[in-house]
Amino acid sequence: MNNKYEEFHSSAIIQKRIIKNNNYTYYDVVRTLKKILSKHKKLKILDYGCGVGTISLYLASLGHDVIGLDVSKNAIKMARASAKSLKIKNAKFFILNKLDCNKMKKAFDLVLMIEVIEHVPNDKKVMKEVSNYLKKNGYLILTTPSIEAPLYKLGLLKSFDNRVGHIRRYTQLNLIQLIEEAGIKTIKLSTHESIMRNFFYTNSHIGWILKFIKGPISSLFILLEQPLIRLFGGSNYKLIGIKK
Repeated sequence: MNNKYEEFHSSAIIQKRIIKNNNYTYYDVVRTLKKILSKHKKLKILDYGCGVGTISLYLASLGHDVIGLDVSKNAIKMARASAKSLKIKNAKFFILNKLDCNKMKKAFDLVLMIEVIEHVPNDKKVMKEVSNYLKKNGYLILTTPSIEAPLYKLGLLKSFDNRVGHIRRYTQLNLIQLIEEAGIKTIKLSTHESIMRNFFYTNSHIGWILKFIKGPISSLFILLEQPLIRLFGGSNYKLIGIKK
């Protein structure tokens, strides 16, 4: 399975700038983060499944201390290179299976799991592990594909799920039960990512368009998201939880 992720990240390039708040790919996660971060000056944050470190570097640029973990050596190598290029010293990146996770128990105010839990064979085990990293009253922000995604219900995402290593999709009830069993209380569960954005992400022939959705164009596309979600439904779930 790791070979799939190494291949996925093999073409990654060093990041030359921090993402902006209206970044089309990450805007919904950034918006959620801003609501939590506005209540705190400095947090210890774990980005579990950080990929090439895009969100980790954004958070570190705001002054927070961030640890990024990922199973992909290529992703961690690129995240470290980007941190060095951007002169960011408060974001550290580690390969997940080579880190002594016991040292991180109850160490973090916030844990991010952005498009991660659908990839792991034993989601219950991983969620309990992640829960152990959180301090009491610490936050969890998790996103994952919905079984109710319009394109999935039409049978158009099976090859995509296989290509990127999705083992499962979730219902709202499945997701709430998963994190509740791990000792985390759901504060809010909502749908996000319209059928349009999901199409861009999942179609290998048209995904290149995302590179050109920037600046004012990004803001325009973001305005279209909520009307499309109301019409067709969302493609992903976003869950905010708090450690009991």
